[in-house]
Amino acid sequence: MSLVGSSVVTTMGTLLPFFWEHIAALFVFSVVTGSAFNVFRIGGQQLTGLYGKEADRVNSYNLYSQCLAVGNLVSPLLGGFAIDHLGPQKAFLILSMLSLPAIAVLLSGRLSLPGNLSPMADDPSAKKKGLVDLVKSPKLRQVLVVCVVLMGVWDMFTFAWPIYGSHLQFSASEIGIVSSVFYSGTLVVRALVPKLLRHFTQWQLLLLAMLISSGMLLAFAFISQFAMLVGLALLLGLVLGLIQPMTMSLVFQEAPSDRKGEVLGLRMTMVFTLHIVIPLLSGLLVASALGIASIWYAATAVMLIGAWYARDQWRYKVKVKAK
Repeated sequence: MSLVGSSVVTTMGTLLPFFWEHIAALFVFSVVTGSAFNVFRIGGQQLTGLYGKEADRVNSYNLYSQCLAVGNLVSPLLGGFAIDHLGPQKAFLILSMLSLPAIAVLLSGRLSLPGNLSPMADDPSAKKKGLVDLVKSPKLRQVLVVCVVLMGVWDMFTFAWPIYGSHLQFSASEIGIVSSVFYSGTLVVRALVPKLLRHFTQWQLLLLAMLISSGMLLAFAFISQFAMLVGLALLLGLVLGLIQPMTMSLVFQEAPSDRKGEVLGLRMTMVFTLHIVIPLLSGLLVASALGIASIWYAATAVMLIGAWYARDQWRYKVKVKAK
């Protein structure tokens, strides 16, 4: 029922700026819809880890990530054109309708849940060990650190691009097109993940993504032509699209068998913290002497540091079964 409730709250929160045309409505909208979406995301990630066999988990998380990519592809494009042609107020009305199909499916009762939810139930005695004991595993610690780095840079890009696009005097539609092209790249590469896993380990794909994307992020600081930015956004999406399925699968894989739910919760807490910190940090960078270009410099540096920290995992031999 948490999935149904969070979907309904998301719809109601998105409708608020349509009925109440005031800046205060945007603050309420952000808090309500953000909280509800995160509740839905936690439930969705936990259930995804329980479907299928352990060897198929990376494929399950990859499919989950593809669904997210579809949503991220549609919403900026739809929102950008709606703002330009109908106005911001009606754009919220249109966006509020996107969650209605999910509500209908959930209320239909046709969605079968995994028969055994016990893998997510933590041993009460294990919780007494605390988080410090939990992250003593070097492999798990590296996964969590890399997850923070990758998600932090992802947030920096999604926050910085609209500002950068406005700085370059692009219209809302053009900004939405670049965002949608970026997410279309994530969708395409996730369809290729099973084939890539036949030749690389999950860690190798992550490290390659970090190294290649660092150069692309740096390129954003020196490009202002719309067509070139569209192409760069597509390439960046193709590379960063590997992040989510790989990190979620590795976190689940490296977590102790009796504390998987706790580790997933820790990962989500770290991601939520980033959602708060990254906009503030990005705002400070924009206001710095280097201007908006400093965001791309910082994102590049963070990505390279993360890749260096986890460099020894390149030789990690364990591979997962790819369909």
